[in-house]
Order: sequence, then structure tokens, then C-alpha cells
Amino acid sequence: MPFGSVLVYPESQEPDANLLIIDGQQRLSTIIEFNRDRLKFWKPLNPEIYGSALLSINSSLPDGAQLSESEFDNLLHQDRRSLDDWLDDIDDKASRKTVRAEFGRIEQELSNYVDFSSLLIPAIKFIGDKSLIAEVFSRLNQGGVKLSKYQVFSAAWIHTQIKLSTSELQNDILENVKKYYTSMGKGAAFELDDFSEDALTATRIITLSDLAIALGMYMQEHLNSLAPQTDNKIAELGFGLLGVAVDLDNRKLGKLLDYSDFIQSNLQIILEKTERICSNLQDVFSKMLKVVKANKSDE
Repeated sequence: MPFGSVLVYPESQEPDANLLIIDGQQRLSTIIEFNRDRLKFWKPLNPEIYGSALLSINSSLPDGAQLSESEFDNLLHQDRRSLDDWLDDIDDKASRKTVRAEFGRIEQELSNYVDFSSLLIPAIKFIGDKSLIAEVFSRLNQGGVKLSKYQVFSAAWIHTQIKLSTSELQNDILENVKKYYTSMGKGAAFELDDFSEDALTATRIITLSDLAIALGMYMQEHLNSLAPQTDNKIAELGFGLLGVAVDLDNRKLGKLLDYSDFIQSNLQIILEKTERICSNLQDVFSKMLKVVKANKSDE
């Protein structure tokens, strides 16, 4: 069946460099999920084979010992030794043979359904300037659910490094980065590679996109009268603020990479200005909201 291509780019210029996924994560994560639990995908697509096997097994079991679908599925998920232990409890040799054969048939169906040894996935490898990745992605991804440009930046800028100092504000940024990865790891389709909270604490090295996300989280916390309190606004706030800090138009945020040295050198100033502006705006608008709230019965 048509699969489409994935968009990748090399992490470095080395011939064997890792290929980072820009587009296609959902398709690849589905393949990983299928390989972990084939029955979940195979069963609804092959109801006749599944139903025939369960009917044959139950007709061979003594009265009162028939399997429900969930019990059948649980046995299919168990390892061979556990299944053999269950089969040994069937007294009749002929019935045991029939049941074993049906389980073997289903296991073979699951094993042969997709041959991963011959599965080929077409990939487009982008080797141009990294600042153009978002534009390349948007041109390729005309259908389906699109990633935002901020999600593309997060994937594309994984190689960048920002070193945090031990100031109070930069400590806040570091803690927000930890919260972000901890939260992402709870529901991730892929395992988070190369992330260790202890290592992050020791090195204090984050990426440019990490900084943008952490800044967005900081603004949400310290400017809650104005900043939208939704997850999908975090990146927009953070990347937008970095654009303001380097005097870069929001439509040209892909060029933030060119300013990474400036951001590193002026990070404390950027954070101090952010704190001051958030504090001033919060004071003004919280007072205004309190007045509005006091004058209306409908909060």
C-alpha cells in the first residue's frame, strides 16, 4: 500500500551521520507500535481468520473452559512457555493437539503479516541550509495534519547548544526544560534518546529550541493575565520572544540559527528584560481584570 516518503536530514556532514526525522514520525511510530503489538492491528483487519481460530479452540475445550476474546488475546500475548503451561492443563490429548495447532496458525499469521526484513521506506534527505528546512517541509507537506513551523524548528535545531549559567533566571530556564522533557516522555511514541535529567543538571547545555520552549513556559507562568495557558502556545511565545530579542521578523524565524552566538552572549540580558516586561504587563493587566471582575456579576 502507498506509504509516502519521510523527510530527514543528516545530523552532521559525516557519511554515517544519524538521519533526523523532520516529517514522518507518526508513520514510523505506527510501525514501531505494530511490531510491539501485532495482534492489536491484525485482529480488526482479519476478523474471519481470528473468529475461525477462536471457534475451533472453544469447540475443542470442555464445557465451562471456553475462552472469551480477551482471554484468547491474553494467551496470544504471552510467551511460548506460558502458553504451553496452559495447554498442559487440557486433559484430552486430541483436543490439546487441535488447540495447539490453532494457536500456532494464528502466531504464524501474525509473524508473516508484515515482513520487516524486506520493508523499505522511501526517504527524502535534505542537505541544504538548515534555515530552509521549515520551508521545504511546508512545500512537501500539503496534505494531512501539518506540523507547525515551531515543531519543525524543534526537530531541525537539535544540534545547537546553549550553555546556561547558574543565575536564578537561567536556573528557572533549566527547570522548565526538565519539565518539558519529563512531560513529553510520558506519552512519547519514540523513546527520548540522550536525555538524562542528571546529565542536564551537570552540563547545563540545552538546544536553541529547548530555550524557546522554556521561555514560552516562563511567560505563561509569569504573564498569566495575557499569555494563553495552552500547550500549543508555548513554542509560539518562546520562539516569538527570541525573534524580538534579536530584532527578527516573525516570518523569518528560521534564521534564528544565525543569531545563536548573540543569544548565548546576551542570554542573561534577554531573560532580565523578559522578567521585567512580564512583571510590568502582569501588574497592569491584572489590575484591569480585577476592576472588570469587580464590576460584573458574571466572572
